[in-house]
Amino acid sequence: MPLVVVMWMMLGQGVAATPAVGVQLSAAKDLPDGGSLGPQDGASWGLGKGIGLSYSHSVVPKLVGMKASFTVDLAEGVDQVRWGDDQLDAERDARLAWLYFSLGPELTVPTLDEDVEPFFGAGLGLGVVHARHPFDGSGPDGQWPYLQEEGVEGLGPGVNIDMAQSTQLLPGASAWGGLRIWVREGMAIDLESGYTVCHVPPSGLKARPYSFQVTRSEFGLNVFRLGLGVTVGLPSRE
Repeated sequence: MPLVVVMWMMLGQGVAATPAVGVQLSAAKDLPDGGSLGPQDGASWGLGKGIGLSYSHSVVPKLVGMKASFTVDLAEGVDQVRWGDDQLDAERDARLAWLYFSLGPELTVPTLDEDVEPFFGAGLGLGVVHARHPFDGSGPDGQWPYLQEEGVEGLGPGVNIDMAQSTQLLPGASAWGGLRIWVREGMAIDLESGYTVCHVPPSGLKARPYSFQVTRSEFGLNVFRLGLGVTVGLPSRE
């Protein structure tokens, strides 16, 4: 019976779906890997800045909607790097860029004040994890042993190279919640927090055209985000 009621509302019995777009500025922090769930303890990303874009479409107005979002988070920190066959590990300075697209349902909690809407949602998505490791061949972080082109001996560290990097496309899961305050017709201010998880497998480090005998170790992304944004309703075509 409840399913019949929802379908009746979705099919347009006097109720129109309302799309909206949003933009959000946020601060994000990668939380430590916890216990046995964390693949390694050597990756730590500091507080970084981010920006997000979203598109939402209500299925049951003021109650259930679908939300697609695209976020970009930037951070600096350290992760572990492994060299060659001798299994030498060390922490290295790194810069992280996390581009993530997700899709999932969002629920709005009815309140006595129509201008105030608590909301929460969850989604699945795909993200690009881009880790960059700067080095120049001098200083504590510049002395990278065994940097060499595959199959070519004798290429020392820092030879016409200042950055080694890895890029991976990976699945993730996210959840979010917050408070939407309508300040005028068709425009709202959003206070939102979110949490995204992603397991990042090991990856070779490269600096085109070179591919080194160096591997960036695996780590877990557990990104907590706090943001402030604006949502704007799009005009109906009806």
